[in-house]
Amino acid sequence: MSAKDQKGLHQPNVEGLSHVEGSNVKMRSHIMLKGRPCRVTKASFAQPGKHGHIKCTFFGQDLFQSKKIQHMCTGHSRIEVPIVKKFEIALLAVSPKFFTGVYEGKEISLKFDKEDEVACTAAELFAKLNREPEMKTGKTKKAVVICILQATCGTEANFWWEWKLTRAAVQQVKPSALVVLPVVREIEETEEAEGMDADEKSDERDTKKKKKAEKKLTKKQRRQLFEAERRRKREAAKRVKAQAKKICQEEIGIIIK
Repeated sequence: MSAKDQKGLHQPNVEGLSHVEGSNVKMRSHIMLKGRPCRVTKASFAQPGKHGHIKCTFFGQDLFQSKKIQHMCTGHSRIEVPIVKKFEIALLAVSPKFFTGVYEGKEISLKFDKEDEVACTAAELFAKLNREPEMKTGKTKKAVVICILQATCGTEANFWWEWKLTRAAVQQVKPSALVVLPVVREIEETEEAEGMDADEKSDERDTKKKKKAEKKLTKKQRRQLFEAERRRKREAAKRVKAQAKKICQEEIGIIIK
């Protein structure tokens, strides 16, 4: 499936791939054959001929299509190596069109292809798990986990990403693995720029006034000022820790000691 059939696992654009020489290709490794990511199922290396070059023959299984590709080259030929990534996503909901899951606190949406055997298996396991009494009371720590394989396809002129489901199973998971964390909005560089500049100038003025006042203080007064500043920082750290503890207890259910 293409990147349009999923949301949350988008990868950056690829401008180029690494290379490996034909004589260094190993069994079960991943290489690009005719613009497709393949797993090497068979590799043969002929003896050097009169020109002194090793002749290599590779048979690869396409990672996303049920077809095999043959490729012949010399031992010093450079072959592209695809970028292959694997993810394990815990399912939260299943609809007639989409899977909804979570990966590292981020919500993921995947297209539900009814012709995909793995997708149908995941939907059946999810429905079966929801019928269990423990699931209804919220005491279970089980979840349906689906494995996703992503890899680059194409040639140097145009690369894109494809993905597929490889496995679905019921596994024991941590409670925090089923929590979707809130998305923190990134502040744009230009947002509130004037206000930030004014605050910086004000802070600089306060710092200069403070330094001038400190120069007039005696040694005892400086010590007292230092102790007061240290107490203020300790109290601020305690407040931040208490707030984080409260958020974890409410959102995730983890008790921080």
